[in-house]
This record gives sequence, C-alpha cells and structure tokens, in this order.
Amino acid sequence: MKKVTITFLVNDTDPCAKLINGAQEIEDSLVYLFGESFKGGVTFDAIDCTDVAYEVGEFYIPQRMFRGLRLYIEKRVPIGDFLRAVLSNDLTGAVLCADDVNIRNLPAYVYYLYNEAPADCWGSAAKVGKWLNIND
Repeated sequence: MKKVTITFLVNDTDPCAKLINGAQEIEDSLVYLFGESFKGGVTFDAIDCTDVAYEVGEFYIPQRMFRGLRLYIEKRVPIGDFLRAVLSNDLTGAVLCADDVNIRNLPAYVYYLYNEAPADCWGSAAKVGKWLNIND
C-alpha cells in the first residue's frame, strides 16, 4: 500500500475546507487514477489559516508568506530563498531576495520567529538544514 498525506491550508472561506469533508472522494479518485495500491493509504491534514495575519506595530507578515512559514514550522516543508535567508539569519540574503513588501516588513519576521517559532527551526543555516533534514 502506498501512503500519501495531503495537507490543506484552510480558512472559513477556503474551498479546500470542503475538500477535506470529501476525503473519501479524493482517495477514490487516486485509486481510480493510480491503482489499488493507494486504497487505505491516503491521510488528510489541515492547517487552519484563519488567523494568518501577524502584525507587530506597523510591520506585518503577508498572508502569502505566512502560510509557507507555518508549513515550514509545522510540517517541515521546504521554503523559498527569501524565507530560507530570514530563517538562516542571513540579512544580506534576505534583503537581496525580498520583494518590495517583504523588505519593508523584515522586523515582523524577526518578532514572529523570536516570539512564536521553535528555536530549533531558525537562527542559522545549520539549524534550517537540520529542521528540514538536509545533510550538507
């Protein structure tokens, strides 16, 4: 039996919330498309993103970035170059990879990581690599 975990980021208005309720239909579709080896091997998970707004003073983490950050922290899902630089405490890399919104809001990332994230998942490239189980 093949095992697959499907993770949905959901909020009250997200159509993915309805998909979780139809989990059996999704598994049935995978079995139909890829064969019986998926039968009974599909699990579903959800991260509630209703409260994705993180603000501190005039700074904020945009929802589009916060979702990826939460997936990294909660599920150890790899992140893009900007978040990797932020998490690795690489200011130069973060500035060079940041778009116009994120460069103005770098302090929000620092506040969030310091106050909310596990210390083992950020602070150096080595910690990020270890969190993601990457052996350099």
